[in-house]
Amino acid sequence: MAGLALWAASGRGCSGFRGSKLTSRPLGRTIPVMDTPWRERITVNPNVRNGQPTLRGMRITVKDVLGFLAAGMAIDDILREYPYLERADVYAALAYAAETVPDSVPA
Repeated sequence: MAGLALWAASGRGCSGFRGSKLTSRPLGRTIPVMDTPWRERITVNPNVRNGQPTLRGMRITVKDVLGFLAAGMAIDDILREYPYLERADVYAALAYAAETVPDSVPA
């Protein structure tokens, strides 16, 4: 979340915080900003899905959610298919992925 806050404050494509939302300059859309940090939603338990990062200790992994999004599923479709998930869970999976991907790729 700190990375998003820094990006927003930098002014690159964003006019900054508006309460709990960001407003995109190019499109004028309001983008929800997660109020709950991903660390409160992503859990790792060696006894659940072989220790993969999961959402709130359930058997659905961050990788599952990212795969759904990569395959083109809309967040609303994911939430309909998995009613025990919350929108903040999907945002937490994205935030976790963004923070854990290395800044550079080894040559």
